[in-house]
Amino acid sequence: MSTLTIAIDPHLKFAVQKNLKKEGTTLTFLIHQAIKAYLKGKIHFEMVQEDLKYTQLSRRLSKLLEKVDVSTLPSLEEQLSDV
Repeated sequence: MSTLTIAIDPHLKFAVQKNLKKEGTTLTFLIHQAIKAYLKGKIHFEMVQEDLKYTQLSRRLSKLLEKVDVSTLPSLEEQLSDV
C-alpha cells in the first residue's frame, strides 16, 4: 500500500468528509473506489475549455510566484501602518 498526498480546499474536504461520515464511509475509501472505477472505465473525466484556462493560468502564476523574493516585500504591519 502506498500513500497519496493531494492539495484540496479545506472547505471542500470538510464538506465531503461530513457527507461521507453520514453514509458511514471515509474519504480514503471514496478515492480508492473512484480510482478503481476509473481504471475499469466506469468513470470518465472531460476537461472543458474553462478548466484548461484555469489550469494554464494557475501554472503561469505559480511560475511567477517562484521568482518573487519575499524578503523584499513589506511586512503586513508596514502595509497596514497607514490604515
